[in-house]
Amino acid sequence: MSLESLDSSIREIIRDSYPQIQDVNPAQKAVLDAGLLDNPENYIIAIPTASGKTLLGVMAALRTILDGGKVVYAVPLLSIQNEKVKEFKKFEEHGIKVGKHPSSSDLAVMVFESYDALTRFSWNTLSEVDLLIVDEFHMIGEYSRGPTIECAITRSRMLNEGMRIIALSATLQNMEELSTWLAAQVVEHDYRPVPLFKDILNAEEFGTKNKNDVILSILKDSVDESSQAMVFVSTRRFTESLASYLAEKIKRNLPGDKKKAFQTVAEKILDVPRRRGSLPTEVCHKLAECAQNGMAFHHAGLFDQQKEIIEEEFRAGNLLMITATPSLMYGVNLPSKNVVIRD
Repeated sequence: MSLESLDSSIREIIRDSYPQIQDVNPAQKAVLDAGLLDNPENYIIAIPTASGKTLLGVMAALRTILDGGKVVYAVPLLSIQNEKVKEFKKFEEHGIKVGKHPSSSDLAVMVFESYDALTRFSWNTLSEVDLLIVDEFHMIGEYSRGPTIECAITRSRMLNEGMRIIALSATLQNMEELSTWLAAQVVEHDYRPVPLFKDILNAEEFGTKNKNDVILSILKDSVDESSQAMVFVSTRRFTESLASYLAEKIKRNLPGDKKKAFQTVAEKILDVPRRRGSLPTEVCHKLAECAQNGMAFHHAGLFDQQKEIIEEEFRAGNLLMITATPSLMYGVNLPSKNVVIRD
């Protein structure tokens, strides 16, 4: 199945909302050929990161909505929820209401905990949901968040037997057990649009005992290649200290054509608390100083708008590197050529 062979109404919305997509890739084709849009069955879709799982979810959601149904798109984090709402808002040009709760929208993007609350306390609204799409489904195996979404799905199947479930994941271990639990058809594919190379770096190979200097070397290579990088560390404090360290080291080697853009990012960051009627905090000033040198740190202690600015400016190429806690790993799409796990 190709994009041209889709129902014309779905194809029109996809073309308008995602003009960069010319056709489906091999992984998406395999899922569509397995009957995603034609069969009423539950599905578990396990394909690699960046191979287009969201588009498959969107196609199924549009099919349900155009048939008069309601859809919940469940995600693990608020940052992903905000990103998806912003992405899906384009559908409103075609008369589809997009929001964060199914009582007021055709397509509701909800974090796992909000959907769990819906299954506990809003049974009438739950009964109106025709399709549940669970993004980052592999998080069902995490000890902290997994039980929440597992219980919510179980409750959904008991209270709304007609609800269809589509689970999207890049990695899954106990596939047979999960498919039996959901009574779902499994579609797996190994297509990856961007080759993935893994390596273990030893600080001594770089002539240093400081891991941060290894990251500095990667950052300098990224600057030379006009690419971007991300580094994951274990704590908020480490994101800030690493970003400050790298910003100080790289400031003499900044691309001349990017300095103005970096300054603009710094000003946007400081404007966030000012628009709220308060002065920028010490953390805000530290973040802005890093941004002036093309660096940014990202953690839950920042204002939501600041995190959105960092993500958007990184996508626009106006930041060289982000240092982040692991929360940024889940589902937020960022154009990083190099990803480093320091801790």
